[in-house]
Amino acid sequence: MLDYAWIIPLFPAASFLIILFFGKRLPKQGAEVGTYLEELGDKALLVTVFDSSAALGRVKLFTKKSVEEIRGALRDAKEEAPNIEFDQEWSSSTEALLDGLFGSGKS
Repeated sequence: MLDYAWIIPLFPAASFLIILFFGKRLPKQGAEVGTYLEELGDKALLVTVFDSSAALGRVKLFTKKSVEEIRGALRDAKEEAPNIEFDQEWSSSTEALLDGLFGSGKS
């Protein structure tokens, strides 16, 4: 039961790193952005990033519902997991996506 107890302190640490990553890109340096984390398994987290207009209760509810659906899809998956490498193209496209969602943060 306590084999994975070490992961508990990782949740606030992961939130902190996400805020650091997103914060500089957002208006008011991310003061109006929150994160909510749920464990998908022993190797994955689902991170929900939301703004101040979202009710935390709804964020938790929909994140937990999403986790159940993702866990079911992973459990039922028949094919082997792909080998993913994050190259410069991925980095650039992800940065463009985040800029489109949250703004570039550049004045």
